[in-house]
Amino acid sequence: MRWANVMEPDWQWSFFGPNYGRLRQIKARYDPARVFWCLQCVGSEDWTQTLSGRLCRAYDPLTTA
Repeated sequence: MRWANVMEPDWQWSFFGPNYGRLRQIKARYDPARVFWCLQCVGSEDWTQTLSGRLCRAYDPLTTA
């Protein structure tokens, strides 16, 4: 059995391979408000976890106007 490594830097590719883009599209269709979250799940990079454990939407200054 292979266990997921939470420190994997390229986890999207390691866990989902070339399917990740399509999985993002499916998630957007069924979870448009992005309320479902778990660590290293499809779309989890849209969120960041604070030291207190709270979730905040991730902010990328290169893609956010």
